[in-house]
Amino acid sequence: EVRPNSSGEEFKNSNVLLTSLILEILKKQNKIIPILLASSIHAQLLKNEYGKTKRESELLIENYAKEYNINCFIYRLPHVFGEECKPNYNSVISTWIYNSINDLQINCFDRSIEMQYVYVQDVVDEFLSILELKESSEIYIAPKKIYQTTLGEVVDFIDEFKVNVLNDEYKIVNNEFKEKLFQTYQDYLNRINILVTGSNGQLGSEIKELSKEYSYNFFFTNRSNIDITSKENIKDFCQTNNINAIINCAGYTAVDKAESDEINADLINRKAVKKLALVCQELNIKLIHISTDYVFDGKNFKPYIEYCIED
Repeated sequence: EVRPNSSGEEFKNSNVLLTSLILEILKKQNKIIPILLASSIHAQLLKNEYGKTKRESELLIENYAKEYNINCFIYRLPHVFGEECKPNYNSVISTWIYNSINDLQINCFDRSIEMQYVYVQDVVDEFLSILELKESSEIYIAPKKIYQTTLGEVVDFIDEFKVNVLNDEYKIVNNEFKEKLFQTYQDYLNRINILVTGSNGQLGSEIKELSKEYSYNFFFTNRSNIDITSKENIKDFCQTNNINAIINCAGYTAVDKAESDEINADLINRKAVKKLALVCQELNIKLIHISTDYVFDGKNFKPYIEYCIED
């Protein structure tokens, strides 16, 4: 668990109890194998519950390695950036790139703050390499490639990328961190994430089947994983998953029942749609809303607009 706003209990469940459970299962199955733990520099600082629970997890792995005399590896990672990091979750770089691409403000309150970053693919490559080691190794390991920068420099790079990302002649020379940051920016820019609400219905199910033919990232949801009557819930989902477009297939479709259940019909078919539209407006997301021929009879020979009076 790495989200800054998580509770101490959530940190403990994900960082300590999960590690303990994994070790318990391995021992019961008599599977004494090497373990690599992705920890954090916060485990050294112990300034918050996140760091404290990371340290507890480290000690569990350390004791396991000593007890069974087996190679284990604990990486204390600084801030990680790169493809697949979630915006508005736990990565300021991902959040700023998301804001840049979606024409939202980048908030940097202190440009002078010094930062250490590692690129996610470098970390993965190093993990795979270290797991192949046969000889003994130090249990605590620092990543080989760590980039030193400041928050202000990161903002300046992102602003520069926004201006030049479509310029084929734009080149980055002699700055490995900047090159990888630009790769990350391009990945976010080229990735189209589409949220489909009401995906268990007839139309949503059909879109789910057709989606296999396209390279977009689809998020098929229903009432169990997103509440479209809650603007906060919609916005949180869209920001966390970097949504670029929404296809709203949700609706109160029981025509006869809607006559006697006006409150719920209005909640789903009007109020929820308004909240979807407001979130899309705020986050610059495209919205496709599937309506019905019960609104207009289709006899108008001119295109319908928002202000046409329903039949």
